[in-house]
Order: sequence, then structure tokens, then C-alpha cells
Amino acid sequence: MWQNDRRVWNAAYSIHSYDIDKNQKASIQSLCRFVLDSAGNHAHALGFSVPQMFKINLTWVLSRFFITIDSYPKWQDTITLQTWPSGLERLFAMRDFIIFDADRKVIGTAKSAWIVIDTALRKPVRPQVVFKDEATIYKAKSSGKKLLKLAGVKENTDSEDSECKRRFSVRFSDLDLNDHVTSVSYVDWLLETIPGHIRENHTLKEIEINYLSEAKYGDTVMAVSRRDTEADKQLLFNHTIRSLSELAKAKTVWIEKTN
Repeated sequence: MWQNDRRVWNAAYSIHSYDIDKNQKASIQSLCRFVLDSAGNHAHALGFSVPQMFKINLTWVLSRFFITIDSYPKWQDTITLQTWPSGLERLFAMRDFIIFDADRKVIGTAKSAWIVIDTALRKPVRPQVVFKDEATIYKAKSSGKKLLKLAGVKENTDSEDSECKRRFSVRFSDLDLNDHVTSVSYVDWLLETIPGHIRENHTLKEIEINYLSEAKYGDTVMAVSRRDTEADKQLLFNHTIRSLSELAKAKTVWIEKTN
């Protein structure tokens, strides 16, 4: 599955002590940061990273994101990320990722959908303003996963006993280049709503997020999760993060720990 095309960006990352969790493996937050860092570095090499886009009154906003992990790397492991712009779909610029271990075995994949925003008008514009031709687009896919609208958790339902809520305040350290909450902070918040016994006995297999609206410094947000009891043969949770409006919807899939 290793991609040899010149349009594919390769980046190596070492797993440091600050990247691991209590299981001595890379946390999903760290892996998400690596994935998004590789996207940013590749965009910079192509001439359209966020700081470069600011100069022409444009920026990138992550709209949809999916990551699945087959095997979490351990402390002192080295992984390689491959990433590439994989196509344009309406207002979305798609980007794919593959995560390899030191032996070039695939240990995870990710997909993302980005929107170009006009910073003066605060409105989305078509990605062709950046991708003026398709020379940088590599149409291979890291997986067959489609990034769709998620259901989230509806308000005012009767199943409160299967619901977990946590309230958070947006810290200055949660902010990104766009002065909005970073995408990984949303991951932090939604995972904090998963019951402790699930986290102790299960491993996060997949996480999928729809980013819907921006949160800013000083905002108070509520993260809500609910187990999907109708999921067939999967331990699945739906999530919503709210402030004055819905900020994000997500879905996580968990599997029993094997070691």
C-alpha cells in the first residue's frame, strides 16, 4: 500500500514519552496531531499552508475527519505518514493519509475534508481558487471510507441513563492559527465523556468528526456522548459538542483490549 507517486508527502515521526498514554502507546490525540501536522507541512511545500493563505485573505478550515487505527505504536517507535490531496468534491478539498510502522506495515489510515474560507467575507469559496489545476492531486484513496454527515446526540431525549455529559471552558491553549479551537481539542473533550470502564477495557478503533461551527476563547462548551445500542456487533458511541449552537458531531468505535 506504500505510495510511490511524487505527489505524495512522506513524514517520519518518533513516539516520545509525551506522546503516549497510560497504556505506553501513542494516544489518539498524538496520532491526530501527527496526521494534521503532515497535512500542514505538505500544504506549505505546495504553497498553500494557512500562513501562506492568510496573505491572500484565505484560510483552511477542517470540516470532516476520520481516523482508524489497527495497531497503536509504542514509546520510541518510529512511524511514517504518507499524505496527499486526493480530490475536490463540491466545496471540499479532500486529503488522504496512511500510517506505517517501521517495517512499512499499515497501522492506520485517515481521511479529511477541508473548506477554503475567505477571511474578509467569512464565507467558503470553491477549492479551485487554490487548486487551479489538478497537477498536485493524486486520486488514490487510503480506504473506501466516505465522509458523511453524522447524527450526533439529539437534545431532550429520554435515554439520560445511557448519556454522559462534561462541561469545558475554552482555554487559550486550545486555539489554533485561525483563533478557533483546535480540532484535537474536540477529540479531547468527546473522549472525556466515555465511561471509565469502557476506556479501561477497550481500545479506540475509529473516530469520525464533523466540525460544524467555531468555538473561541472563553466559551463554555458541553460534550455529550451516548452509546448506540442498535449498533450491530460494535461498541459505538455518538457524540455532540455544543455551545450556543452545535459545534461538532462525532462517532467513536471501540474494541476489546487484547493485551
